[in-house]
Amino acid sequence: MTLTSDSAPRVGLVLLDFHRPEQTLGVLTVLLERETEGSRLFWVVNEAPTGIPEIRQLLETQRIPWMLLDPDQDTALPPSGTVGLILNDRNLGYGAGNNVALRYLHGQGVPFAWVLNNDAQVIEGSSAALVQAAQAQPEVGAWGTSILSDGRPILGHRFSTRTFAAEPSCAFVDPDDPTTFLSGCSLFLRLEAAAEVGFLPESYFLYYEDIAFALRMKQHGWRLGMIPSVVVRHDGSLTTVRRSRMVEYYNKRNRWFFIQEFFPDRLRTRHWELFRSMQKYLFRGQWMRLRMEWAAYQDFRAGRSGPRFEV
Repeated sequence: MTLTSDSAPRVGLVLLDFHRPEQTLGVLTVLLERETEGSRLFWVVNEAPTGIPEIRQLLETQRIPWMLLDPDQDTALPPSGTVGLILNDRNLGYGAGNNVALRYLHGQGVPFAWVLNNDAQVIEGSSAALVQAAQAQPEVGAWGTSILSDGRPILGHRFSTRTFAAEPSCAFVDPDDPTTFLSGCSLFLRLEAAAEVGFLPESYFLYYEDIAFALRMKQHGWRLGMIPSVVVRHDGSLTTVRRSRMVEYYNKRNRWFFIQEFFPDRLRTRHWELFRSMQKYLFRGQWMRLRMEWAAYQDFRAGRSGPRFEV
């Protein structure tokens, strides 16, 4: 299906929720105030059966129109001002969860999508500025926005070629730098480009999807862009705790898979770094980090990607 009308939706805004409906509603409410008729809003729920009554009650209490969507069956977009609710029966993670909505939007002929964390509040600008930039730069496949984090303005992201850890920057980062990527908490996509690379990486489940996505886009000849005039306040993930087992495990395991995909010649060096890290955790008595480091490596060796809930 192709949308050709001048008044047809130009962008779908996607919020992925996992057991945080009140937080998601707060972000959604602000978007409803800021967005125009050219956008459509989608609330995607991972592991939906446990939270639907509460979400329905929240929307109806706030008198927000909504409609339940089946991405595999529905062939029409929600009307302007109506929230499209998409239910995933299990926790698909960041990539696969968002991709349900992104594939639906692409199939409906919507040219752009803005993926936002459900703890990322838009405080300046709207999708209109992003669409305008996208229309002026057809060679760019994805854009980032300014991110206000702990009071600091983050204007770009790189990853270290030594540790492969993410490095946010308060200074402007050249989008064409080979190590530049766009934060997944506020990611504006040209859906044609996203479809070309298979949408967001799904095998990582949690962490490193945004870095891998940026490198896949570059491999396919798409450039990255930044729109600093659009500002999102990111209060930090509400689904994880700093240095929790989940954070430790997925960061460490997915770093292995990321290196294997994009920098396979660095795997040998990474093995030496594994030994040094485990030695450090052992001497410091950091037993949880030691266990997660080893579990992450074992699962990488076994090729076990995706979710691992027993962590």
